[in-house]
Amino acid sequence: EIYIGTLDVELEKQVGGAWKSLSELTDGANTTKLFDNNIRWEPGYTALETIKVVNEGDLAFKYVLSFTDGSLAEESKLSIENVAKYFDVWVYDHRDNENVVPAPASYADITAKNSGWENTGSLEELLAGKTVLDGNMVTVRKEGQEATDINKGTTDGVATEDTYTIALHMKEEATADVMGQRITLNVKLVAYQMSSTQETDGLGGNYDDFTAVMNAEDLSNALGAGKNVLMLSNIAIERADDRLNMAGGVLDGNKETITYAGEQINESSMGVLTTTGGIVRNLTIAGGENGRALYVTKLTSDLFVSDCTLS
Repeated sequence: EIYIGTLDVELEKQVGGAWKSLSELTDGANTTKLFDNNIRWEPGYTALETIKVVNEGDLAFKYVLSFTDGSLAEESKLSIENVAKYFDVWVYDHRDNENVVPAPASYADITAKNSGWENTGSLEELLAGKTVLDGNMVTVRKEGQEATDINKGTTDGVATEDTYTIALHMKEEATADVMGQRITLNVKLVAYQMSSTQETDGLGGNYDDFTAVMNAEDLSNALGAGKNVLMLSNIAIERADDRLNMAGGVLDGNKETITYAGEQINESSMGVLTTTGGIVRNLTIAGGENGRALYVTKLTSDLFVSDCTLS
C-alpha cells in the first residue's frame, strides 16, 4: 500500500467562544471578514481577533500569514500608504505564552515590556511585503493515530494547531484628513513543506528546503545566496540596479509574477533575472521587453525552466 501524504491547512477564527473556519464566515458578497467591518475606527481604538492555523493533513509544513492587495474606496484622494501608516499590528503568539486569549485592559498593556505581544509593523509596512506572522507546524495527525510531533515521536494530546491573537491599533496621531476613508485588504495564508530538518526522503535528501519571500529585497538576497526560493506574492522591481541574480538553486514562482518597471536596458549582460543555472518554475516575468526577462550566462550547472511565461 502506497499512501501519498497531504499538505492541508485551515485558518479558523474565534467567534463567541467557538472556533469557525474563515471559509464559513462569509457575508452576502461571499467575503470573509477577519475584523468586524462595522467598527467605526478612531485614533486610539484597538481591535482584537484570535485565530488558529490548523493542520488538516499529515505532513509538517511552514506557513506565512500576510496582508496583501490593499485598496481604498475609489473616490479617495489619498494614497493607501497615507492611511495605512496610522495603523499598527501586534501579535500574541500562544505557542510561546500561556495558551489563553489575552484580555488587555488597555493598549498600554499590549505595548508594555514583557507583555508577550510583538509589534510586527505598521499596516503600511505589511502591505509592502512584511509578514504578519510565520511558524512551523511540526505536529501531524495520521488517520486512526494519535497526534505526532515529528521531532519527538508520538505524543498523546499534542496540538496540531497554532493559536495567535492579532491586535490592530489606530495611532493617536492620525490626522483629520483620513476621516471617512475605508481600507480593504486581503488576508493571505500560505503553507509549504517543512525544511529538510523536519521532512526528509528515504535518502535523507533536502528536497523541500525553501526560503519564502514576499518582497524584492528578500528575493534578491535569497537568490544571490543560492537558496531554494518560494515566492508568496507578486514582486515589483522598480530600478535597473535592483535586477536579480540567481546563483543556482530553485526559484519557484508559485504562479506569481516578477514585474520589471525600470528604465529600458540595452546591455546584453543581464536580464530582469540573470542565472548561472538551477531550476526556474511556475513563474511569470513581465517587463522583459525593456532588456530581457531571463538571461543565462556562464552556466555552472544545468538550467531547467518549466511552466514559465517570459515577456
